[in-house]
Amino acid sequence: MLRNVSDRVKAARDPLIQQSKGEISLLTSEIALNKARHLTETARKKLISLCGQDNIPYVLDVSDFSTLQPLPPFDVLMERSRQNPILCASIPK
Repeated sequence: MLRNVSDRVKAARDPLIQQSKGEISLLTSEIALNKARHLTETARKKLISLCGQDNIPYVLDVSDFSTLQPLPPFDVLMERSRQNPILCASIPK
């Protein structure tokens, strides 16, 4: 995209401000990418630390994580909580 904008500026079809906007957009995207990579590496190091290891010998994939199942309706959850002896004392009757 930046190359296309630069070509149009050189051909005098777009003002120089368009090229500046394109360059700023590219730099902003590069900064966001670097930030995402840094956050990914930081999260990976935290995960390694929590596992008590020096490194993770495999690459994590989204499919390694289970998907969340939808919650049952509120009434069903309340009935289950009423049947739980630990929670039973804290629920108003």
